Amino acid sequence: RISSYVFSYERMLATTGNTAVYLLYAHARLCSIIAKSPLNVEELKRQRTPIRLDHPAELAFGVCIARFQEKLEEVLRELYPNVICE
Repeated sequence: RISSYVFSYERMLATTGNTAVYLLYAHARLCSIIAKSPLNVEELKRQRTPIRLDHPAELAFGVCIARFQEKLEEVLRELYPNVICE
């Protein structure tokens, strides 16, 4: 691949944006939230409770989640993991 990208340690190690550090932080944060929750995630999956998206922010998040598989396939096809952050 040919690009005009200029490597920068500061940008690569940023804790915001579409960096590996941000992805790792987000993953660790989600794992922490799940671990602290009194709910059993596997039980929630089995219940198949309908999800209501009433607030505009909830709806926007739902749209992002619905497109996750499409984005993951794009990551695998194009080999650009930063696409997950967009």
